[in-house]
Amino acid sequence: MQIHGAHGYLVAQFLSPLANRRDDDWGGDPKRRMRFVLEVVRRIRARVSPGFAVGIKLNSADFQRGGFTEDESRGVVAALAQEGLDLIEVSGGSYESPAMMGTAAASTRAREAYFLEYARTVRGLVGDIPLAVTGGFRSRTAMEDAIGDGECDVVGIGRPTATITDAASAILTGRADTLTTHQSRSGMRGVLGRVVDIKALDGILDLGWHTDQLHRISAGLEPDPHRGRLATTVALLRRNGRTPLRPKRGG
Repeated sequence: MQIHGAHGYLVAQFLSPLANRRDDDWGGDPKRRMRFVLEVVRRIRARVSPGFAVGIKLNSADFQRGGFTEDESRGVVAALAQEGLDLIEVSGGSYESPAMMGTAAASTRAREAYFLEYARTVRGLVGDIPLAVTGGFRSRTAMEDAIGDGECDVVGIGRPTATITDAASAILTGRADTLTTHQSRSGMRGVLGRVVDIKALDGILDLGWHTDQLHRISAGLEPDPHRGRLATTVALLRRNGRTPLRPKRGG
């Protein structure tokens, strides 16, 4: 079982000072904001057998001004490392600032992985717990380097698997040296860029495109790499209404 503690979902909302405005024991300072995730982990661990694997995906940061920071994240990692977890996965971003969709600065993409630099800073905090990094990995060389250099123990592959369903096998067997991905963009630029957060909108559209592929796979269909912007936008609106396309969402 993996607890999703990233990308703006419920656990991440409790951790974020932007979303968590509570003034009781579940909000306020970082220690009280992390109480929710610690209790979730403890309650799950108490209900399952000792050999049942429990992991968590956690944001390195949410990349929003005044939001969840890397320093706070390291504090959460240190606390979680004492809770008997079997895997800690590092990611980052939210749907308002979708760093997990490839919107990170060029400097963070130098080695493909968006969150590898952060992972190095928590390596000593996790002890013997395997550390996974997801986001940006595409080539076998980059994956081997990250693991070989001891920067992480597990490489997560996300978007490539939406169109290459045997992506892990392709890399491990040497059938592919690099995984290809699709990037869906809104096509809106120029004057619209002054009133709309184009980067965030592109990230949401790209997420919607990949979500469509997962729906196809779950229905027994083959991925459709030629799916266009219009079909993606219509499907996104049908599933979620207009909320995902707004530049900013309330906490």
